[in-house]
Amino acid sequence: MLDRLIGLETEYLIRFQSDDASRPSDRDLFDQLLDQLDSQIPTAAAEGSATGKVGVFLANGGAVWFETRRPASGIGLVEGSTPECRSPRALLAQQRAMDRLLAESARRVSPDRFFLLKNCRDSRGTAYGAQENYEATLATGWRLTLWRIGAGCLIAFHAVLLLALVVPLFLVLMAFNGLILAPLILWACQVSGRPASRELKMALYGRGWFTKGDADSYLPPWIEPPIESLMRLLLVPSSLFCSLLVMLMPLHQTQRRLLPFLLTRTIWAGAGWIDRQGQFQIAEKATSRTRVLFHMLLDHDRPIFGLGQFLKPSLMALFHRPSIQQLFHDRQRIQVSIGDSNLCEEAEYLRIGATALVLDAIEAGAITTPPSPRWALRTLGRISRDSNLTNAYPLWRGRSMTAVQIQRWYLNACRRYVHEHEQVSDEVWDLLSRWSAVLDDLEDNREALVGRVDWITKQMLLERAGADLPAESRKKIDLRYHELSPEGYWSQLAAAGLATGVVADEEIQYAMHWPPAGTRAMERGRMIREFYRGDEAIVVSWGSIKIGSGPNARVIPLSPESDGADSRPTPASVDSEVDDEDVSAESE
Repeated sequence: MLDRLIGLETEYLIRFQSDDASRPSDRDLFDQLLDQLDSQIPTAAAEGSATGKVGVFLANGGAVWFETRRPASGIGLVEGSTPECRSPRALLAQQRAMDRLLAESARRVSPDRFFLLKNCRDSRGTAYGAQENYEATLATGWRLTLWRIGAGCLIAFHAVLLLALVVPLFLVLMAFNGLILAPLILWACQVSGRPASRELKMALYGRGWFTKGDADSYLPPWIEPPIESLMRLLLVPSSLFCSLLVMLMPLHQTQRRLLPFLLTRTIWAGAGWIDRQGQFQIAEKATSRTRVLFHMLLDHDRPIFGLGQFLKPSLMALFHRPSIQQLFHDRQRIQVSIGDSNLCEEAEYLRIGATALVLDAIEAGAITTPPSPRWALRTLGRISRDSNLTNAYPLWRGRSMTAVQIQRWYLNACRRYVHEHEQVSDEVWDLLSRWSAVLDDLEDNREALVGRVDWITKQMLLERAGADLPAESRKKIDLRYHELSPEGYWSQLAAAGLATGVVADEEIQYAMHWPPAGTRAMERGRMIREFYRGDEAIVVSWGSIKIGSGPNARVIPLSPESDGADSRPTPASVDSEVDDEDVSAESE
């Protein structure tokens, strides 16, 4: 029970205060962030061939990436990925460690100008944010064989697609730009008597050719949009095929039984936000979901259950062999894209732990026919707009239930499942107790949830600011709540002792430097420390580590189960090690 691999991916909004047009690009700020991160914890370059993203892995097993759709634009987000964990409490400690590491790194770059926001909506209402990953059984028997055949077809289709269409088109566009378009524009500038500026040349050829900076793209900015649009169009058939294939697997049955829980956990897991109409909603991402499962890879196409964990490895299998092995496992990730990024520890702990416990009950056969709302996406939107939590939602079985009632149904089902077992960990009982208490307080004592549930905490701040507050000021409170700095409103509440903690500060300090036990993150972290700033280059991915370069490079696969000896120090010895690392970093 509560013994599955789980992990979080959190996107942080970059905020930089600048009075002039000299603001660094997001990518520039990200590179400066990595420099400061490297002074706090050993890091290693992340393998880009598997993801197409720029990033580093940390000695605690996690990773930090620059999340962008178009690298040449320099616009993006910071993505922090926790290491794989086997308990909700360990994962919460790792997530809080990631928050601290990134916030401190941003402070070191520019204390009064560079901030990160842990939220899921920017000032324009654009959605991004958190994703949760839960290991689950994909299939067994003949269905697993069917999956492997289908996955092989996906890999073959994507290989043909890349080699026959995408790569040739890319080369043609680059040749057209370099041999015809760019020279023609430069010639026109020369004829007109106005020599082309350096900025124009960088726009025509790519900034990297002129700056030689790692943060700058070597691609002309205009090439990325057509390549991206073509890729999305060409991948529609494979995304549909992948969606249909998943629907034939037992994993989809698990998703269906989990769905009502995910829709209604919004009432205690939502972070709250002020929408474009100035209305308060209890969840940031709820109204941004467009599908339950089918993933068309189109703009603004955001399913509740992502398929990226299947599509990306099949795309990259041509260049990255571990991606092939990953696709054929009988255990895969359920990727949940519906949750908000939480500042309140108890809300984040419940979001992870209650979901994992419900999955345990589902896979054990203890939850088979949950109360399912008739229209999932419509229900999700209505729940988000119902801060009074009084609406009842029609179910497929002909009756109606409120979100609180559906949550209580799952809570009681999990209680029955837990009581069937003789040996139950303290963490399970703690989760059940907190889950029950939150539902009770939602109905009878909401003030008790300030500092425990984000949307209620934010709503309290807005109410105390006054109903006649201008819309711009209300939006400032909405965003400033999520700022990871001493000036952030949630941070101020926490400093005043108004936020309920779950993990001790010592656990977070430990997770800032050391990986969780019982997963391949231990081996990943150990090797990053061993080869940190050594003579041999090291490149790290989630499933393997490459040591050296060229034909003599060694690739060491990482087993999902850690078999190595635990070389981590005890938490009591971490403080002295942290001090030593900080001193050595400053002396450099």
